[in-house]
Amino acid sequence: MVFDSELGWVYKPNLKINDFSKDQSLSTNLLGYRNQFEFSPSHNNIVFLLGDSFVFGDESSNEEVSSYLLNSNSKKHKFYNLGVSGYGHDQMLVTFERYVEKYKPVRTILFFNFTDLHRNILSFHDYFKPYYTWEDDLLLHTSHIVSREQAISDEFWRLKFLEFIPIMLMRRNYNSKEYNKNIEFITSKILERMLTVANNNNSKLNIIYIPIAHEANAVEAKEFGSEKFMFSFCKQNNIECSSARAAFRKIKNDSGHIFKEQGHWREQGHRAVYETVRRIMGPDQ
Repeated sequence: MVFDSELGWVYKPNLKINDFSKDQSLSTNLLGYRNQFEFSPSHNNIVFLLGDSFVFGDESSNEEVSSYLLNSNSKKHKFYNLGVSGYGHDQMLVTFERYVEKYKPVRTILFFNFTDLHRNILSFHDYFKPYYTWEDDLLLHTSHIVSREQAISDEFWRLKFLEFIPIMLMRRNYNSKEYNKNIEFITSKILERMLTVANNNNSKLNIIYIPIAHEANAVEAKEFGSEKFMFSFCKQNNIECSSARAAFRKIKNDSGHIFKEQGHWREQGHRAVYETVRRIMGPDQ
């Protein structure tokens, strides 16, 4: 990772990592995104893929990641993997706004999982990060974002006991009705802004729910709480939304594969995401 004063962190550009003990390779392009090509406004039919570590492909080799599968099998689209580990929807929105006018994607796919909602109200998650508040409109906060080196330098002067109070308040309120209501409210406003930005730039917005952790191996068809929230939001805002859970269940039923629940699923999970995107876009994608 490297410091970014607006996003908090991004990946280093031109990474080339090979872990032969795990048969894994990882590379990034000049902008620090996990694509085996450089981004260019001259590309036709660009599709943005927004998400966190599951979209980036943590613990997976380049050839396993869903964006690689999509680009390898697409007849006319170029899929830009803009996923970054640890990102919330707030950082995905900032990323979207940073690149949408330059590359003009015809479609933008936001990958949604339950961890992203909680990140949307945080100002720190591994590193300092941007966050939004609502004051008759979305207000982006970035002035608090400093580099790791600056944060370590500043730490000497911080009174540690003053941080105990907000930590205890968050622990007490975690998963309370008010806490969850606040998360859903700010998430809705972030997604509404994303839809507005997409519409203003003639980019069709899709949202896809991806199951992680225990959800990846769930066999029941009923929706999870965060999944219900996503579909409810999509219905209210006339957004085309889907869930990748059916594709996960199919792989599990057909092959007996057990998806990794600690950390990140690998090839079979990315295959399920690929199949879901292909179904949305049609076989002639």
